[in-house]
Amino acid sequence: VHDSHLTDCGGHLAWNCASCPQGHGEFWCNGDCKWEDGACVDPNAAKVNCGGHYALACSECPAGHGEVWCNGVCKWESNSNAQGGNCVPKPTCSVGDHVQCPGSPAGNRCAGSQCCPGIEATNNQPFACPSAPSSFAGCPHDVKLEDCVTR
Repeated sequence: VHDSHLTDCGGHLAWNCASCPQGHGEFWCNGDCKWEDGACVDPNAAKVNCGGHYALACSECPAGHGEVWCNGVCKWESNSNAQGGNCVPKPTCSVGDHVQCPGSPAGNRCAGSQCCPGIEATNNQPFACPSAPSSFAGCPHDVKLEDCVTR
């Protein structure tokens, strides 16, 4: 029996899969972990495709390499921070696309500057469609529950 907060590396325990190798490479990466792209990783961790490699989130794609490592389902947004920008998820829709209304039955869709029917989370007040432009303010509940345009 071992501390449930530790990871089984297959023969020894560590804080997480990344800590398993302890300088021994893939030979010490077993148990709950697997060796992938030169690193010991948790095969059950959610991953995003960075374009040529994977990370737990778009923000982790660059791994010190900047914009050139931010691809796949992610995009680079330039700014004045120390890295020159951030790696963020690409939008999943464009303004005006026909999309599902969040929290509504399947088939209840909207497009652009339309309101979705109210649901419990909005106190039953209609709210902006996920594909509405950011300037749209034509619904009683003034906050988008989901925004597929900027996500």
